[in-house]
Amino acid sequence: MAEIKTTISDIKLFIENLHSDMPEVFEKKNSNSKTPSTRNKVLYMGDVYDVKISANPEKNTSCEFIDDIFHINLKDNTESPSKIVETWLREKANKVLKQKIDVFAQKMELEYNRLVIKDQKTVWGSCSEKSNINLSYRLIKMPENVIDYLVLHELAHLVHLNHSSDYWDIVEKYCPDHKRFRKWLNNNKVSLFDNAKLKYVKEKDPYLNPPKEEVAEEVKPAQEQAPTSIADSLPEEITETIPEMDNILDDDDTVKDIEGIVEI
Repeated sequence: MAEIKTTISDIKLFIENLHSDMPEVFEKKNSNSKTPSTRNKVLYMGDVYDVKISANPEKNTSCEFIDDIFHINLKDNTESPSKIVETWLREKANKVLKQKIDVFAQKMELEYNRLVIKDQKTVWGSCSEKSNINLSYRLIKMPENVIDYLVLHELAHLVHLNHSSDYWDIVEKYCPDHKRFRKWLNNNKVSLFDNAKLKYVKEKDPYLNPPKEEVAEEVKPAQEQAPTSIADSLPEEITETIPEMDNILDDDDTVKDIEGIVEI
């Protein structure tokens, strides 16, 4: 079952990356339309979900996940839907990871001092001499069994602050498929560290903006026709700056293990 879940997630992420890298293969260009094409998707719990964005000044800014769709309302259409959904993911990660680490700590009969959820720059998690555990909020984008592995990985460091054979025996006991999950993490780290790139496109109100009556276009001699600009058919480029990452640990903390992206 664990293999099936991660394999399905691999396939969906691969297809989604193809959409981003080669949109011309998946989308037919409409040379008559000047509306930029958007592909609003969010990676959550190992799956890729659609996003519906609306702008209603009479409602508060919000993000909800209902029936496998993210619904975002912008109180002001200048707000960033990308930042709104990333904030939602952070809040969800705080709840889910706190619940999971408590459940597995009890199962493994271990006690940790403190859990901190951050946007770590190069690692998924870390454990210190003081039994403090840090986890990246981006874990919430992974399949649940991969999340469980990373939580177990850091808890096991409460017993061994190293990656010795004794340490891996503990991990193996509670997570026999850990090698497969580590491989999945290495294969998908780029998608996991990439922030959602969402775009709000204002829809025309048929009542406020009634369609114009069609008027027969006058046919001009070929030599008088103005050439069509190539720029009219090009999609608008969408970019977003990734925010600065927090430090891994507090200043008074000494890290003894860091589960890095490459080494994991």
